[in-house]
Amino acid sequence: MTVQRLFVMALLLTLPRSAVGQWTFLSGDIWGPEDMAVIDGAVVVTCDGASCEAPAYISTDEGDTWTPFSSASVREARAVEALPDGFFLEFSNQEAVYGTPDAATWTSTTPASGNVTSLFYDKVGDVLYATTQSLNLRISRDRGATWEDGGVLSKDDELSWVHARGNRIFAGYNQSSAVSGAKTFLSLDGGDTWTELGFSDTSGGFVAPNGDLYLLQNVGGALTNTTTLFYSKDDGQTWTERYRAPRVGLQGRSTPLRARTQVYVEGTDILLVANDRVYVSHDGGDTWEDKSEGIIPDKTKSSYATRFLIDGDTAYLLLRSDLGDVRDGYGVYKRPVAELGLTGSTRVANESPALPKVFALHAAYPNPFNPQTTLSFTLDRPGPVRLAVYDVLGREVAVVTEGLHGVGTHRYAWDAGALASGRYLVRLETDVGARVRRVALAK
Repeated sequence: MTVQRLFVMALLLTLPRSAVGQWTFLSGDIWGPEDMAVIDGAVVVTCDGASCEAPAYISTDEGDTWTPFSSASVREARAVEALPDGFFLEFSNQEAVYGTPDAATWTSTTPASGNVTSLFYDKVGDVLYATTQSLNLRISRDRGATWEDGGVLSKDDELSWVHARGNRIFAGYNQSSAVSGAKTFLSLDGGDTWTELGFSDTSGGFVAPNGDLYLLQNVGGALTNTTTLFYSKDDGQTWTERYRAPRVGLQGRSTPLRARTQVYVEGTDILLVANDRVYVSHDGGDTWEDKSEGIIPDKTKSSYATRFLIDGDTAYLLLRSDLGDVRDGYGVYKRPVAELGLTGSTRVANESPALPKVFALHAAYPNPFNPQTTLSFTLDRPGPVRLAVYDVLGREVAVVTEGLHGVGTHRYAWDAGALASGRYLVRLETDVGARVRRVALAK
């Protein structure tokens, strides 16, 4: 660590925080920070790499002090996510634990995969997603208790990032466009069907509260590469460039391979992080300002943000380095949300009262089945629902549920033991339309 950086860090830590008006660095003693989750001031940071002294670090005072996560068998943890009732933490050895909201008690749970690259919890759909190095997306509809495949999306490399809101799921991975099949994927029906959007070398995405899509892509050549923000208002059919992050000398503002870049949208407010720089727009992307005050500058072109979160009135940022032996300025930062000028400062970043006006009937699982299967559907708003099953002649053979249902995902077990083997149609009727799925009973 240089004398100059020591002086900068000492200055940041000694000045009164209310007077600084900038990001405050919190985790100088954590090697290899990888991911972060926050619940009411309790912060969990994972560590992934040979230099890890513990698989995770925990703070119960908004990052002021840290305690290593104690584990005799695990040294690395790749991903962590905050759920409504606690933390989901996945290690690198095909193990996972569930923690209480205060991060004090941890119990074993079902891992999403042995090679998770990121986790994301969608509060609108009440669904937990995991991207993996196994080319597929994993989905849990019961907050990590069980997992199912969400489709093999990536053809040549691992998935790096996922964002979702209700039935809209956005996923991709950061890879050179020279690799065949490096794409970004979009589902508008809760993961039942997917569309390749054609973007390569993407590092992050965001589904806005109104359903608009935001995508970050590395654009340019070796010396001109820079993180560029695009958005789509028509479900990915057309895209408009909104911002190219400024370059610094010849090092550019691109994100390293396999990195994730953070973007956050609330109304006309947009925040994005390119490498170690934070940019904010309050007019939908027409004008931008640099809000990186307090972040220790990156001299290596190896940093990128793996998380931006809002917890109450505090914004948290996690910067990671591709250089395992570097810790200067990499780790957890925090800053009052008011200093960033963001609206909705008392809501966490994924949550919004405005939901896309869509609903979905999900694929039955298992299918084919004998004699029981689970039928599930997601609503964007409360209303009347009728879920029924018909044979191929159109005769109704079962009414699974009928009546008013609330926002979110609903699941029902259906027992077809009294029916003959064959194909059946599952029909979901709502006040705004209907959906149909085919199932096969194989006795």
